Amino acid sequence: MNTRDFKRLTFYIIVWLAFVATGFVYLTSRGAADVRSVRGITKKENPLRTEKITVYAPTKDRRALEKITLEIPQSESRRDKIRTIVAKDLETLAGKGFLPTNKITPLNVYITEDNTVYVDFNLSVSELEAETEASNLVISSLVNSICELPDINKIKFMVNGKDGKKNLAKFYRK
Repeated sequence: MNTRDFKRLTFYIIVWLAFVATGFVYLTSRGAADVRSVRGITKKENPLRTEKITVYAPTKDRRALEKITLEIPQSESRRDKIRTIVAKDLETLAGKGFLPTNKITPLNVYITEDNTVYVDFNLSVSELEAETEASNLVISSLVNSICELPDINKIKFMVNGKDGKKNLAKFYRK
C-alpha cells in the first residue's frame, strides 16, 4: 500500500468516525434536552386559543334578553362554532331554569349557500314546539346567539332531521 492510498484510507476512516460520533451525540442529546417550556408556557398548560362569543338568555322578569359573554375554544369552521354556541346557550338556559328539560342537544348543524342555518336537535326539543312565552324566549335566545355570527340570514330548527311543528316549523331572523 503506497502513501497516497494510506492517506485516502485514513481520511475515510476519520470521516466515518466523525459521522458515527455526530449521530451518537445527536441521539443521546435528544432525550436529555426535553423541552419543559416554550416562551413562558409550561408543559402542563394548554395553549388552546379561545374567542369570546355572545349568547343571549332571558332576564329574570322574562321581558327581555340579556347578553352574556362566554369564552369558547377557537374553532376552525363556522359549523363547529355554531354547534358550540348552541350548546353553550342551552347550557346557560338550563342553568337559569328556562328549559323544560336539560336533555336538549344539537345533533347537527347545516349551513346553506345563502347562509341559512339549520340546527337539528334530538327529540327533547319537541317540548319547545308549543307557542308559550317560555319556549318563545328560548327560541329567541338561540336565534339571537347564532345571529351574532356575521352573514347568517335565517335559522331553522329541526327535530331528528325533520321539520318541527308550530314554533319549530318557522324560519327565524334576528
